[in-house]
Amino acid sequence: MDGFFSIFLFAVAASIKIAENSDRYYHPDSSTAGGLAATKPAKMGRKKIKIEKISQPKNRQVTFNKRKVGLMKKAMELSILCDCDIALVVFSSDSKLFQYSSMNIDSIWQRYLEYDGPYESLSNDDVSLSLVVFLVCC
Repeated sequence: MDGFFSIFLFAVAASIKIAENSDRYYHPDSSTAGGLAATKPAKMGRKKIKIEKISQPKNRQVTFNKRKVGLMKKAMELSILCDCDIALVVFSSDSKLFQYSSMNIDSIWQRYLEYDGPYESLSNDDVSLSLVVFLVCC
């Protein structure tokens, strides 16, 4: 019984010590003795990046591929959810062509060329975009 009481007192003392020091916490799976760790776990999260050309070619290519897939997925979702026609054309820095269209891209392109009404037009001068993209929604 005396051993149990000693362990109980240690646990209470440790919890009081932890409460006093905000940089220490108790975690039963901690690799340190008694489950005490020196610092709180780091929070992982997305970090804001500066929108500018990526200097490393390999990193730039990986980012291009990931964002291209995401952009095409968003275009598809917008087309389905909002029942609109979308033509998405992307040229990579090495002049490879990638396209997505919710219907025949030629008919969407023809509608674009014949359209006389007002429309919204953005460029890299207006917003920070890293791809040359033509997005037509109707």
